Amino acid sequence: MIDIDKLIQDLKLIDKQYDALEDKQYYLFHSFVDMSLSMNQHDLKAFKEAVFKEFESDDYLIFRDYIFFIDGKTEYPIKEIEKKVIKTDLNIIDFYQQYDVDLLNFLKGCLFIENALNQILQKLKKSTNRTFHNKITILFDNKRISEEMKSLLLHIKDVRNEIAHNLFYELDYDTVYNLVKESVDAGVIYSDDCIWKNYRMSYESYGISGIINELFPNTFCSLIESNDDLFSKDEISYLLC
Repeated sequence: MIDIDKLIQDLKLIDKQYDALEDKQYYLFHSFVDMSLSMNQHDLKAFKEAVFKEFESDDYLIFRDYIFFIDGKTEYPIKEIEKKVIKTDLNIIDFYQQYDVDLLNFLKGCLFIENALNQILQKLKKSTNRTFHNKITILFDNKRISEEMKSLLLHIKDVRNEIAHNLFYELDYDTVYNLVKESVDAGVIYSDDCIWKNYRMSYESYGISGIINELFPNTFCSLIESNDDLFSKDEISYLLC
């Protein structure tokens, strides 16, 4: 059984650790997420009510607004996610004008990742004139990326191929959310762990576009930083600035 009184006391201790209201809101919210992930809906409802009662001051309005949306389960199903549909009867001009910007950004992100792979391969004096798949394999065989990173990059490659070879492919939220979760297992670090920890909150706060904009730069940085022994300090600064 969940000890709600103990959790409230833990939140109060966190609240006392920080002077700035912005810091309080941030750390209280993330602590609440961590505490609620394993709760069932009954316990979560009781926990929310206790939090609202304890932190009833207007100073905590943002904190309460955020946790109002927390479902407490990572895989909570989202209904009626908006999809951007491209009609199949569009002419080529209309198609270019209406093409989904998320697909374009995903493809640009893949180019960004491939640039990181090329930088590492060049330092290893390996040819970059290879397929994306082969580049991943070579770096894995040379112990430059982990099994988890290899899996992430191959899954990114698979989505890229779907986009590249299917004129009417629709990138959905589940696809990018699963990638960002997998990236954490591969060692990619995010400043806001809500992007991967909670399905609904990630959708509310980031959506498809936001996840794409975080996934690729952070994965790029992870690839370079995990191979920093190959680069000079100036090169690292240039690549990551």
